[in-house]
Amino acid sequence: QDEIGKDMQKTVNYDRLNHGVLERCVRKLHPDAVYVPHSSAETMDSILRTHEDVSYGLSYHKDSTRIEDLIRRGRAVPRFVTSISFPSLPSLSTIQGFCEKGEMNIATDSMMRHQSSRDDFDIITSAILSHYRFPSSLEKMIYLSQLAQAEVIGGITDYYRSCGNVCAGLFINGLVSSYPAADESAIEYSQKWKMLMYQLRAVFAPVTTICLNRDGKITIYAVNDSRKECDAKVSLKFSSFHGDKLKMQVFRKILPPGSITFITATEYNFIKNPRDAFAYVKLSTPDIYREDLVLLEEPKRCHMLSPQLNVEVRKNGRSFTCEVSCKYPAFYVYLDAGRLKGTFTENLFSIRPTAQKVVSFIPDEEISLDEFRSALKIYDLSWASS
Repeated sequence: QDEIGKDMQKTVNYDRLNHGVLERCVRKLHPDAVYVPHSSAETMDSILRTHEDVSYGLSYHKDSTRIEDLIRRGRAVPRFVTSISFPSLPSLSTIQGFCEKGEMNIATDSMMRHQSSRDDFDIITSAILSHYRFPSSLEKMIYLSQLAQAEVIGGITDYYRSCGNVCAGLFINGLVSSYPAADESAIEYSQKWKMLMYQLRAVFAPVTTICLNRDGKITIYAVNDSRKECDAKVSLKFSSFHGDKLKMQVFRKILPPGSITFITATEYNFIKNPRDAFAYVKLSTPDIYREDLVLLEEPKRCHMLSPQLNVEVRKNGRSFTCEVSCKYPAFYVYLDAGRLKGTFTENLFSIRPTAQKVVSFIPDEEISLDEFRSALKIYDLSWASS
């Protein structure tokens, strides 16, 4: 009874803080703003709020690995998706900082003590088994856990945005980790960005595409969050992993400002074995070029080839330019600078042999070219699956 009383008092205090002090301050500083409290402050009676006849619904998701589950539940499209959460492991350099010698395994005491919830490792391993080939090392497990987190949260966000110009965004449950551990954060305790942070930056690019693969179809939407009309060319192509072109479609669309435009829903039943092929979607305007590669089957079932990645690095003032190329298609390429502090201008991308990627690393402090080269590692899904 005492514990229940304490929990109830915490709930009351939290509610008074979010619906009292903070709300009054926000309304005083910005009377025209729409105040949406943190989901933990919401009660069953306050889930749906109205501001000038516009409903601002909140939706909470935890540990959901399948978009189809959301569709089956028939969830209403919320104004904001709040507190999406899914755990992942921190980077290898972070784990090496707290893990005792000889205990670099998620089942050891050193690792078990460094998880925000006792269920985190179970959720992570279950997600990896569901979608990917089980990794043969801790380094590969780290990569796949962060990829699963990015794909789950990015996929939920894409699904809701594809439902129309209703969902305005999402709140991440725990942006920065409070200590070095496996948790739901998008930024590690050391301030290093996880894959999720790079994924969300790409998902919320002002002009981009949403590519959904379900029911044997690739469905494409074009998003224009800018204030200007865009004349966009969108192409959908299918190819084998060996580079054989299978089908191509090209669409020209005018994207109104602040819009989500349906482009196509194309079946790929003409492909004899989807495990041997993939789709790629290109969007181009006079100022923007974006490209996404889409696997047609779950990654663990695909017959991907080793991309034979190559990275050329050069120093460009204070930053470093990385030119990434491949011999065969490379999926979910991720660059890691180890213990060096800084961020990449773009990360977690897929590339084709004829479309190399150039990204920059911006360090927090001055470092030499040799230091960056020795710290830099490059990962991809084929490597993690081997």
